[in-house]
Amino acid sequence: LRTSSPIIESNIICNNSASNLGGGIGINGHFLTTNDPLIQNNLIYNNESLSASYGGGGIGIYSYSTPDLINNIVYGNTSVGSGGGLRIQSSNVTITIRNCIFWNNQASTGNNDIHAGSGSMTVEYCDVQEGFDGTGNISTNPNFLHTLRFDFHLKRNSPCIDAGNATGAPTSDFDGNPYNQDGDNDEINGYDIGAFEFLQDSIHYTNGNVQNFTASTFENGGLDTIASVSLNGYSTEGDILIDCFTKSFPVNGPSSTKAVYRWFRIDTINGISFTNANLELYYSDDELKLSGLSESNLTLWRYENGDWYNFEQSEIDTSNNTIQVSNVDIVGDWAFSDANDSPVPVFIEGVNAILVKEGVKLIWKTESEFENLGFEIWRKSSLEDHYQLLIDYHSDENLLGLGNSSVGKSYSYIDKNITEGSTYLYKLMNVDYNGTKHDIKSVSITILSEEIKDKYFISDNYPNPFNPVTKINVVVGKASSYDLEIYNILGQKVYNEKNNIINQGINEIKWDGSLFSAGVYIYKISIFNNQETKKSTVLIKTGKMLLLK
Repeated sequence: LRTSSPIIESNIICNNSASNLGGGIGINGHFLTTNDPLIQNNLIYNNESLSASYGGGGIGIYSYSTPDLINNIVYGNTSVGSGGGLRIQSSNVTITIRNCIFWNNQASTGNNDIHAGSGSMTVEYCDVQEGFDGTGNISTNPNFLHTLRFDFHLKRNSPCIDAGNATGAPTSDFDGNPYNQDGDNDEINGYDIGAFEFLQDSIHYTNGNVQNFTASTFENGGLDTIASVSLNGYSTEGDILIDCFTKSFPVNGPSSTKAVYRWFRIDTINGISFTNANLELYYSDDELKLSGLSESNLTLWRYENGDWYNFEQSEIDTSNNTIQVSNVDIVGDWAFSDANDSPVPVFIEGVNAILVKEGVKLIWKTESEFENLGFEIWRKSSLEDHYQLLIDYHSDENLLGLGNSSVGKSYSYIDKNITEGSTYLYKLMNVDYNGTKHDIKSVSITILSEEIKDKYFISDNYPNPFNPVTKINVVVGKASSYDLEIYNILGQKVYNEKNNIINQGINEIKWDGSLFSAGVYIYKISIFNNQETKKSTVLIKTGKMLLLK
């Protein structure tokens, strides 16, 4: 018997061209007994098929295959034949498509998005621009964040939020965030359509010719302003990106145990520069109540060089829920807090969960500690409703805190009591001298079955964020080779390693970003099965990582 069950997961498949079927992905099981690939959490865009006879600009399926397409985004693909997004060529194909978005695909003949041909197809809980019969399908603009930059995160008013289905869905999205969350704060947990679970408001891009602008979002049923920027000394053309994370505690936390549950990340793109700027940021009453802070004492804080800095000269307008600051560089993370609040007990660089031979290893590092007695680790499986205490500093001296320290420490713990095929969520907490517990961060990990673990597996990079070295664990069933490619946020390849040999078992791959500037990078690891003269790709993984300086 010749069988094939590949998993194509969390990849960016773009800008490819095929002379026949499948510009982005081509599937053919003609010489196999069974061929049932799982394709999930992929971004498949700007691919093309140049064949009038075949088509399938994004995905083409020829014969004898039973693929499952779950939580993919198929966007902007083209075909000279039919099926700009997807085409089935033969009758002996049975396909299930669920929680996927097909949008802005074009075909010279036939259907633009999906051409079923004579194959058997089930399409459900999908957003298809042309429309498609099936349970839960819609044909409404998905409201992507910014398609010109191929950012396919959903905006708050997207019809795809909570419109998906749990059947066969992966546990986490393209970014590694768990599915089935209440990201839009409507008190309803649900699976989203597409490759990204909505968790935040990533709000606004503006063109470089604009010096004064406001950024807005749909919230509470209306259009709300979230930021206002006035640039001074404006010199070059470019774009400004403002991300607004609503009802969310700032990453790493400002230098306070409390902060308004809204924070901002502002960055510039394509070379825009200016000498100073005036910035006005907005918050809501609900987010203020969650923090327990006094509104009259709020000031703006910005994260830079590994710490939060207070802009004491910022001015608050409690009537309009805004805080203003003048003559600043707007780039960075911004938050609202109170300078009179007590310092944060621990300043955490990052928390990561990785699979090792002994079990699940939790790793975190503090940059500083204030009155820190120690840590607690809580755990629950995806089938459980509540966390249970796994271990604490009373029973494991390695979890004891430093008390007061400005230098911090690296911590770790291995959970050996795990079950294959399960997904676990871990919550890290610390306890201060007053006995108060502080919820620091939660992470999740899926334990692969022995059958899969003996073959091939690529972990997420850790730590993430990192400075300057990050690591990726690769598990292979036999000696193999790998390629490592690093891209910047503009899609430009900035680093490349080829034909590196790895041994059977767990291998650690390191990437040193010392020579690179801070920012978001995309890594791509390709694993190859080397058999004498034949080299074949067995697993590809891409992911986002944040380099700090």
